[in-house]
Amino acid sequence: MDPHVTVLVLPSGAVDVAGLPLDSPRGGLDDTWDAVKRNAARLRMPVRVSVAQPDGLVEAHAVAPDGTAVIVDRHPLKRPTDPVDPQWMDGMPDRHELLALVRAADRAAQWRGARVAAERLAAQVRNELGDRHPHTVLAVELQGHFALRARDWVGAARLYTWAAGARYLLGAPASDTRTAMDNAVSCWTRSRRYDGAFTAGLDLAHVLVRAAPEPRGRLAAVLKGLDGAAR
Repeated sequence: MDPHVTVLVLPSGAVDVAGLPLDSPRGGLDDTWDAVKRNAARLRMPVRVSVAQPDGLVEAHAVAPDGTAVIVDRHPLKRPTDPVDPQWMDGMPDRHELLALVRAADRAAQWRGARVAAERLAAQVRNELGDRHPHTVLAVELQGHFALRARDWVGAARLYTWAAGARYLLGAPASDTRTAMDNAVSCWTRSRRYDGAFTAGLDLAHVLVRAAPEPRGRLAAVLKGLDGAAR
């Protein structure tokens, strides 16, 4: 699919952009559109742009290589013909019996120990398989679960946000992707007064715009919360 740029307009008027590999703008919407047009010309292909307004409305645009921009009804969320990878159904991956350590710590309600073991497991799976593999996403979600149990709301929000975005890109079962999105939003909502919440919230909002722009109210609440989130 064509490159997809997501733009957040916060209630304060601040603008944040994701998806531009070059010339990422630091100004307002005008600078953003100029940068998108430069990238479309450089890539010699259309660029999809989704602009999230403070009320949660997401406007979809298509920018041609010649700089022409048109409003479209919506961008497809994913290729509808892509089959679901059966590896999503494999269950939690294991390496060097780390999963047994996670489960033992879980039974003992030792959330910090479970989190450390889950982090080691996720790192090993990621090193072996890379980011674009269902088993990596499952391991990161397990890591997010124990970050949540340890009440590290910012860390849990980051992990669930990454997993939700990866599920979307890899065409995971839709119901599981929705669950990952819900977990990310819930953890981030609890994280807003902790250091790092602002950048974690930006990442979350960009994933919502790209993969789950509805319901509007959810996205609007995240955008509103960003204005008061801890940096």
